[in-house]
Amino acid sequence: MYYTVADSSGLLLLGRSYIGVKTDLCDFSQGLSFVRQKPAEITDETYSNISGKAATSRNYYSETVYTYEKDRFYFDVYCRAYENGFAYRFGIRDKDGGQIRLSVTEETGNFLIAPKSVVTAQLVDDVSGKFCYENIYSEKTVEWLSGHSEDYICFPALAAVADGEGCPSGKYLLLSEADMVTCPYHGSVLKAQENGVFALHPAPVAGDASTVIVTDFLSPWRFGICGTPGEIALSDLAENLAPAPQGDYSWVKPGITAWTWLTEKEKGQRNPRTIKKYIDLSAEMGWSYLILDEGWQPKSEKNGRVYEGYYQWFDEILQYAEDKGIGLIVWIKYADLDTPEEREALREYAAKGIKGIKADFFDSEDQITMSDLREIYRICAEAHLMLNCHSAGKPTGERIPMSSTGRQSGARNTVNTL
Repeated sequence: MYYTVADSSGLLLLGRSYIGVKTDLCDFSQGLSFVRQKPAEITDETYSNISGKAATSRNYYSETVYTYEKDRFYFDVYCRAYENGFAYRFGIRDKDGGQIRLSVTEETGNFLIAPKSVVTAQLVDDVSGKFCYENIYSEKTVEWLSGHSEDYICFPALAAVADGEGCPSGKYLLLSEADMVTCPYHGSVLKAQENGVFALHPAPVAGDASTVIVTDFLSPWRFGICGTPGEIALSDLAENLAPAPQGDYSWVKPGITAWTWLTEKEKGQRNPRTIKKYIDLSAEMGWSYLILDEGWQPKSEKNGRVYEGYYQWFDEILQYAEDKGIGLIVWIKYADLDTPEEREALREYAAKGIKGIKADFFDSEDQITMSDLREIYRICAEAHLMLNCHSAGKPTGERIPMSSTGRQSGARNTVNTL
């Protein structure tokens, strides 16, 4: 099963690109029988944003669904066409409506990018320790990448598309994935193969990690945005592909925050006089929050935990901030949130008056980490805690279904340069 993508001028943005997945129970990459196509339906809706690039966004697209069958399963392919892009996702259903467990052995989807095109993306060749999108972006031709197949090519990947004669066309295509919050799956990267083929591959992990899915299953969306770099930067396509928020998020109050780490590092996080100065600064500047980073909590003496509890001065600092109209956002390591019992600390923070958390060091997009992240999103929303994820995966539209999420920070930033 394959598709191609062209713009309104006829420029081929993607050549013959395939969709498919192999599992232990069924190979959905070949031997499928066509069942039906759902007639295309147009959706045109506008939604409000709590955070993001604009107060409102328009979600305008045409969608059709192709259904195939093989053995005891249906294989659905959802296709969307936007004015400036495209998206697809696949679904797997048991014909009898059962909940069948399948282990993913390989995803056979890929993207075919024209020769001489130039791809800008993060390249990763060593995942022995962590994977968190903090590499430098590189500009490489399709041909160079095909000769370095050992590299992982991270989403989002921007291709300056060459025309049929191998010359710059002036058109760009951004490839990435969306709606990873609600999908019980792993994150993906690309691996370059021959002749401009970029194959989907599970995001690298330091150890062994497998992905198990249960019917009825829907994959994350894979999408492309076409346009100039400026038009792509302003696009809300990743957010448009995310599901609508469930619940009341009127309690979320976006605002500017002060941050102590760049100048004070870990030592400053446990100095109440220093913290009060930053609270005063936030109040004087008319900002809303202060982030206390790593070091604001005592080290834990329990096995499996890194930090725990509070310094004796913390309640005084919390009251001082409240009196000044400043909300405190506190740092917490993913290692202290990776069990249901540990995640109960989030409700304790909220009850104490803390306004949000900066969750850090996820360093993976394997299925287990993504499942834990979904639980962190859920509990923070229930407890009315705003959430900033750092050293995490790429943004995939999380701020729409989980509107208490301010930002998803995985990119190399000032932490690495100042």
